[in-house]
Amino acid sequence: MSKILTVAVLVVMTIVSSVALFLTIEAQDEGLPDLWTRYNEIPGGVQIQSERGGVPDFPVDMAICTSGFAAKVLADPYTGEYYYGYTTAAHCVEHLEDVYQPECCDSEYYAGWTYFEADPYGYDIAFVFYDGIGSPDLISPYIATDNGFKPVMRYGVPERGDIVCKTGRTTNVTCGEVVDQEDEEIFCFEIAPGICIWVTYRDVYVVDMTDWYIAHGVPAVQGGDSGGPVWWYYYDPIYHYQGVKVYGTVTGGNNYTLCFSGMDLYELFDIEPLLIYGKPSSPPTPST
Repeated sequence: MSKILTVAVLVVMTIVSSVALFLTIEAQDEGLPDLWTRYNEIPGGVQIQSERGGVPDFPVDMAICTSGFAAKVLADPYTGEYYYGYTTAAHCVEHLEDVYQPECCDSEYYAGWTYFEADPYGYDIAFVFYDGIGSPDLISPYIATDNGFKPVMRYGVPERGDIVCKTGRTTNVTCGEVVDQEDEEIFCFEIAPGICIWVTYRDVYVVDMTDWYIAHGVPAVQGGDSGGPVWWYYYDPIYHYQGVKVYGTVTGGNNYTLCFSGMDLYELFDIEPLLIYGKPSSPPTPST
């Protein structure tokens, strides 16, 4: 794996003032799952790898990123059947390109192909089709958190002041406060120290993670975290079960700042997260 360059956003041209952040997170009784192993059903927040990646002129053959969340898109409006798969960042993949989990390119690690990516529209979201029509058997509506795999129970559009976390294969779980939404943001894809390919993405949310970085010494985001889920804990008052609410997927950031593409963009292109209704049965399991 050391010979493979990571494709991810490393620099964000945004200055965010530090705000006081007080996080109350559920007791970590399960810990962080293994984000780099193969899973029988693909969950959100684990390592994926494409053959090339979606950044124009990027001089690498493969891209390491993170899966977002299980989702579906309408396959046939007459029958109501869906394509099932999962989301990631558009700059992680290319249209019709194969994707693997956790790494490229053995057939045993095959994890679908890129059905849609919104880069031509200026948005950093994508959908990877993995399951047969009408059968979500190969994906899992769970997200890796710092307290084990948690089921996705809600989704929504973020607002200023919301506390959110992201999961990424490099920096794992980091958290902060949504402080802004930018119409456009310029990102650097670093191909060598100090050498960038500059890409502009539209409609990104900005999260201040200064307090997290100071408290834990972990950057908000680094290479490989792109495409990972942005979420917060959600407690189901009926079934008395702890799950998560998803807000979008990682686009980029730096030590102190996370930028992500929100659920409003997924709704724009009719990409719908898979939810677990009621108390879930079992989380995803590693492949043997």
